[in-house]
Parts: sequence; C-alpha cells; structure tokens
Amino acid sequence: MAYLDRLFIDEQNASRLRLILSVIVFVSLLAIGYQLTRMDIEADLQRQNEQTLAHLTRMHDFAISALRSLRRDASAPPCSEDFLRQMQVIAFRPDGLNVFFYAPGGVPKCGTNQPSYRTPAALGPPDLRGENDEPDLWIGRDLQPVGMAGEHGTIAMLGALGVVIPKYSLIVGGPEATNSQVVVRGNDGRIWPLAGRPGLYQTLTSTTHGLAISPTVVETSCGPRKIYCVVSQANFASEVERRWPTLIAFVLLGTVFAWLCALAIVQRLTQYWSFEARFARNLNERSIVLVYQPIIELHTGRVSGCEVLARWRDIDGSIVSPVRFIGHVRQLGRTFEFTQIVAARAYEEVMQKVPTAALRINFNIFACDFNTSSLLSIFDKLNHSPNFQVAMELVEDEHIDYDQAKVTIRELRKRDIKTYIDDFGTGYSSIERVATLGADGVKLDRSFAMSSPDSVLGRMFEQVLHLVQASGNTVIVEGVETQSRLELLRQTGLVQYVQGYLISPPIGISEFAAFLAARGELSDGKAASDLTA
Repeated sequence: MAYLDRLFIDEQNASRLRLILSVIVFVSLLAIGYQLTRMDIEADLQRQNEQTLAHLTRMHDFAISALRSLRRDASAPPCSEDFLRQMQVIAFRPDGLNVFFYAPGGVPKCGTNQPSYRTPAALGPPDLRGENDEPDLWIGRDLQPVGMAGEHGTIAMLGALGVVIPKYSLIVGGPEATNSQVVVRGNDGRIWPLAGRPGLYQTLTSTTHGLAISPTVVETSCGPRKIYCVVSQANFASEVERRWPTLIAFVLLGTVFAWLCALAIVQRLTQYWSFEARFARNLNERSIVLVYQPIIELHTGRVSGCEVLARWRDIDGSIVSPVRFIGHVRQLGRTFEFTQIVAARAYEEVMQKVPTAALRINFNIFACDFNTSSLLSIFDKLNHSPNFQVAMELVEDEHIDYDQAKVTIRELRKRDIKTYIDDFGTGYSSIERVATLGADGVKLDRSFAMSSPDSVLGRMFEQVLHLVQASGNTVIVEGVETQSRLELLRQTGLVQYVQGYLISPPIGISEFAAFLAARGELSDGKAASDLTA
C-alpha cells in the first residue's frame, strides 16, 4: 500500500502513470472491440439461422395445414378417382408440397404422383412421433415407398394421410453454407441431419465455447417447436478481414480516446492525490506529529519550557514541515480544529512522559482564533495542570483584530497565560504594535539571531533589543545555532531566553524527556518561573 501511495503522490510519476493508463485503456478498448465484433458476427449468424428456421417452420406449418385440410375435405373412398382428385386440389396449393399419399398402417397405397403404388412397402416406425395433433415424421428417408425411388426427403403423416417435404437445402449460399448444419432434434436427444455440413452440429454443440478469446464464433438456434435446429460457425479472422475499414477506424479512434481518457484519469488522480487534497482528507489526530524544542533561561542555563511544533505525517509515512501545510489549514478554515488536536496531543504526551517537569509550554496560535473563549476551551486541561503553564505565540498578520487582541491578552494574563509576539522583526510586527497590544514578550526571528555583525540586521540587532526592553517586554531569541552567537547574546544582558539547534533541535516527547533527565530537571517542582522575571 505504501508503494502505491508513493506512486500516486510522486509528481514525477505522472507521465509514467499516463502511459500505463493509456495502455490499460487501449487494451480495454481492444477487448471491448473484440467482444463487439464477436457480437456483430454472432448477430449475423443469428440472422442467418433465423432465416433458415423460418423456412423450415413455414414448410412444417404448410404440411400440417395441408394434412388437416385433406383429412377434413377428402370424403371420397380412399384411392378412388374422387379421392385422388381431392388430394390434387390440396397438392395444387402454392406451398411447394406436391406429393400427397394415402398409407393405411404405414403402407403407401396411392398418391398424387401415382394412382397406385406398384410395390407397396411399409414406412416402418417414424423417427419422431407427433404430439397434440402434430404429424409423425420420417426424416431424410429414401422415397421409394411413395414411388420416388432414388430421391430423399422427409415424410409427414397425420393418421393415414401423408405428404412428402422436399429435401431441404441451405438458403444461404457461399462459404457460410459449408459452415452450417440443419438438424431435427428428438426429445430423447437423437439428431437427424437435414442439410449442411455433416457432423457439424454434434461437433460444435459438444464443444465448450466459453473462452473470452476464440478463433471461431458459433451460434446455435432452434425453431419455436424445438424440433428444427441450426448451428453455424464463422472464422473470426476472416470476418475481421471483411470488416477491416470499420476496425481500423475503431483502433484509431480508440487510440485517441485511450489517450484522452488517460489524461483525464491522471488529472483526476493528480487532483485526488495532490498534497492539498491529501492533507484535507487526512488532517486528524492520527496524522499530527508533535516535536518539542527546549527554551532555556540564558543566564542560568535552566530549561524553562519548550515550544510545541506540529508536523504532519503524509499517507506514505513521510513527515511534512508546517511551512508546507499551515497555509492550507487556514484555507480549509480548520485552524481551530488543528489547534485543538495539537493541544490535546501535547497534553497527553507531556502528562505521560514529563508530568513532574516545571515547564512553560508555548503554542503557536492563529490570529483568527485569538480570542479568550476559544483559547480557554482548547487549553483548559493543560493550563490547570499543576506543573505546566501555557503561553501563546501569536504571529501578527493582516487578519488580526488589534482591539480584540488587546482584550484577549489582558484576559489571558489574568489566567496566568502569557502572550508573545512571534517572528518579531518580520512581516507586520513593529515596536509600536507590540507596545499597543501589551504583549508579555517577543520572539526575535532567526534572521536577527544569526545575522552577521557587519550586516544591516546585525547592526540593528542590539538596537532592537534595547527598544524591546524599553517597551517592557521579555525577549526570547530563537534560531541560535553557534556558541559564539550564544555568548554574544549573553553579553548584551538584554536577552532572557533562547532556543535553537545549538541547544536542541525539535525532538519527540521521548527525546525531550531524556533531554530533561540528562539535565536533572525531571524532579517534582512548582510551575515554571514567569518568563517575564
């Protein structure tokens, strides 16, 4: 699953994925085209079979109608001139049935072709006995008993009256005729061939043709009485050759369609698996990872607290920096939910790993959520813990309501919750605004902390420290990475707290507990000292 996640997440795989999907769609279209072609061939064979069955059924119906008419109208004594004349009247019908005869006990005596058969011979038992006033059938017999020696056909008899149904030949000409066979099928499964390629019916009906890909297309059809059946087969390759213009057009259009489908699918997948979409779907308590960066009191070296920093675990397991996702939290309108998750997770972790440490725990707060009721509801548990105090780090931006922010800062201070202006010296922050807000302190950005003494920021650095001190604010400098810079900050006498990679990078709660233990700061104690002290 992780491999599939990486496959879809990696934007470099888009072209490869597009090619794979194009092939899949094209192969699928070929499979569909193959099935549609087979269906078209089967439809042609079905039409051919139905044409054959229609003729057979029509001749069978003619025979039944003629025999019933003869039974009703032939009132003269059998084989008399009047009887033969009555038979001739029926024989003159334009239905293709011309030979009628009288055969009591199955022995022909006279007929329309001969007034009297010279050497009468019994027909024997019928091949297929009729039911419900249907005639008995003698199929594919030598017609010598009815005076037609050397000829073959089917005899239908209703009582003592019979008719010769001429030998059937397939209507469809050409090579298809050699790939079809017409049979009469008995209720007991016996087969009597009528026309077409000998043995084809038994061969094809005894073979399974359920494979998705087969070189032969087979279609079997039976008439309404289920007596007459036709089986036809066609060579798929030969039929494709007959349809090649259509198939070439299908392949060309299919190629274009496959590519367009692949583009559309990749676009949808790209949107679905984009970072923004993944983040929106998976922003929850399980995906948020917290790290803690220690904050130390500069003059004593004591760990006074930490800053809680959030990371997001992507679906492939990779850890994503807040630089990439914080903006999306704002766009999604889920800032309050995000801060709730961070606060709840932090409370759970510190209570489990460092419950006895006296710490002030700093959280980054969105300006849009900076109001007393929201913050107290989020941090209530943590703020009422005996060893922990909560501090808010607020970044000034265009969304901040300064009048409301001043009220919130005062109300939070009453509940021993400090507020610091984060990233001071960048963006919207200024000494005037800090003084106006009445914040408890400022955090100087890394750009100040690590600036070269000869740079513009370096020359401004100490002046900024004096201005902040003059405003009555505590100073926390973040981004301290070298010992020389730490000593420089200590020498100014204007910085109270520092944090940075020199002290410790952001670390997980277990590593943070080990960090505190190594410095002997996990014993029972009162709450952290006020950072303004």
